[in-house]
Amino acid sequence: ANSLTQEMLYLHQFREATLLMPTWFMAVDIFRACGGFHEVPCEDVLFLYAHLRLGGKLDKVPQPLTVYRYHESQASRAVPRRVLMQHRTEAIQSHVLSTWQTFSIWSCGRDGKAFFKLLSPESQRKVVSFAEVDAKKVGTDYFANLLRLRIPIVHFMEVPPPMVICVALDRTGGNFEGNLEDWKRRYNATEGVDYWHFC
Repeated sequence: ANSLTQEMLYLHQFREATLLMPTWFMAVDIFRACGGFHEVPCEDVLFLYAHLRLGGKLDKVPQPLTVYRYHESQASRAVPRRVLMQHRTEAIQSHVLSTWQTFSIWSCGRDGKAFFKLLSPESQRKVVSFAEVDAKKVGTDYFANLLRLRIPIVHFMEVPPPMVICVALDRTGGNFEGNLEDWKRRYNATEGVDYWHFC
């Protein structure tokens, strides 16, 4: 989170809590308007989404003011991945997907399928394709049995926006980022309008 630009504080809100909780400061009126702070799993993410839902602003001080230390016994490590993903999915559905008629999901791998399964049936019906780079998957279909949906898996360069990207950044030695740049150029796509990162 420390390396995020001002713009990325908003654009990456569905990937992570873009401002680390122990470093927050705000007026007490803002705190109260968001309903205060609740000691529950993912409390930082839930508070962040409540703040953004009310039109709240995010900012960061450019120089270090605190030191935040990760350790094995911290509470955030005990939160199951699925619980965090569920909260993030609910937020992107209400803030973004509710405004899109249809969309695609980039990745029919673990994260893309997990995201799809957490979507409401209404949002699942909006998914028109899974975008993929894996030649073994391209040209096949993903079957959502409960809704009897058959969703095509298409080469990412053939999938127009809007898109939710379920591929982690900085984990492929630049391959994914290069593919994303090619896709953005082809469709003149803008982050936060035509696509959002989820993983």
